Amino acid sequence: MGKQKMLRALDDARKSHKLQMRTISLMVKGRAVDIKLEVDKHKCGFGQWLYNEDNRLKHILGFQFYTKLDEEHTRWHSECHKISEILSVKEGKGFVSNLIGSNKEEQMQREKAGIYHEQLKIKTEELLKVLISSQRRLEAMHDDKFLID
Repeated sequence: MGKQKMLRALDDARKSHKLQMRTISLMVKGRAVDIKLEVDKHKCGFGQWLYNEDNRLKHILGFQFYTKLDEEHTRWHSECHKISEILSVKEGKGFVSNLIGSNKEEQMQREKAGIYHEQLKIKTEELLKVLISSQRRLEAMHDDKFLID
């Protein structure tokens, strides 16, 4: 994979995770969304590329950068999964909803998701910083580094 394709993939990852954050923000506010929230780090578009051995990113970026990128991506999806779990609770299905009413439970779930959403904002900024650092590192590399060995 060439330098420009790698740079595009990292840029696409930034855009994708920002879009996911907007989606999550709407979900936390109780709005319906048409976009599927992907909580599996291997199944999101960036994860499919990142964990594909053919992309050679680990080799080109180096172990330290690649590991940091993987760690931040993993943390982001872990927080995303927490929010998804909370918001996927169906109205009127739980024991708590029978006691206090489904509207109250839904509000409590959204408030709890809102707390995780604040944590996810921090994780997003950390992930975006690593993506930008990775892009800068790739941009600084000579094109010969991207030639197939």
